[in-house]
Amino acid sequence: MQHLFLQKDSGNKRLYELQKLADSKKVRIHQVPPRKLDLLCGHSKHQGALAICHDREMLSWDDFLVQLDSWEAESDTVSLVLPAAIEDPRNLGAILRSAVGLGFKGCLLPKTGATGITPLVHKASAGASQKIAVCTLPNAETALPLLKERGYKLIGLSSAQEAHSPEEFAGIEKLVMVVGGEDKDIPAYISKQCEGFCCLPMEPELHSYNASVAFSLFAYHLKHLNN
Repeated sequence: MQHLFLQKDSGNKRLYELQKLADSKKVRIHQVPPRKLDLLCGHSKHQGALAICHDREMLSWDDFLVQLDSWEAESDTVSLVLPAAIEDPRNLGAILRSAVGLGFKGCLLPKTGATGITPLVHKASAGASQKIAVCTLPNAETALPLLKERGYKLIGLSSAQEAHSPEEFAGIEKLVMVVGGEDKDIPAYISKQCEGFCCLPMEPELHSYNASVAFSLFAYHLKHLNN
């Protein structure tokens, strides 16, 4: 189990006991309002609790680095996506679907603060979640600098940072594209590792794009800039 979402202020003693058990097992616990729980469950019914478990085997960090060696041996161009703080499984599924379609090799998931590869993610990705290598970062503050040492550029999609147009990132051969969360943007511990930020053009009435839409737009634009 990766995360446990519990209905906030439910008054249910069974949920309290479940919370204590999960806490003893070091499971990340989220207290959320009923509406958020309904959103996470989709059409499925719940009784005030939702457990997030991975629907597929995840690569260990060591195995992912071995896979990275293989990709780099085959091509000078390797693109990875890092969905940071993406809590909506449908958003993550849409990101993975676009990532596979646009030639991204792997997905790096933060250890905390994000949904896992759940059945709803798999469904939203139209099966693409099974066609891309996925690794849970053991420690982003040590793993990401290691990727940078290997020549990878971390570029964040953000409207909250001093950002540049997509054209300024053309020509990057080793890319880690960081996608901020629905409401939280890119967490600070990941944001500080980014070497640049991109903000897609939009009408002034719009605050931001949906996270999966922003990723798809930028990735598609970048792919054609590099061709």
